[in-house]
Amino acid sequence: MSSLNERKFLRAVLNRIDHGPSKFFAAGWSGLVIWLALVVCSVVAFSVAPHLSPYISALIFLVIGVAYAHLYFKVAAARGWPVLARYLDRGQIVSRLEQLGP
Repeated sequence: MSSLNERKFLRAVLNRIDHGPSKFFAAGWSGLVIWLALVVCSVVAFSVAPHLSPYISALIFLVIGVAYAHLYFKVAAARGWPVLARYLDRGQIVSRLEQLGP
């Protein structure tokens, strides 16, 4: 990993240590809200699909699937953060950032 990418990554980890994950994604009900949004988007896509090209319809469903997968992993990461955060040492991260320079 290049030093630039390492600095970006370590700064992001420090930010997560300081601020924690998003309250929405860490909430127990967020999965249900995201699933309901997926259902609404799918119903809308199915209603407009007959009026569109098959390729555009397939692209719309692909985008919906990718968005759902992305949000699912954000929820899983937010819920898993409290377990992982116990094993991170803020002092060592700051020390490594100082070694890498500005």
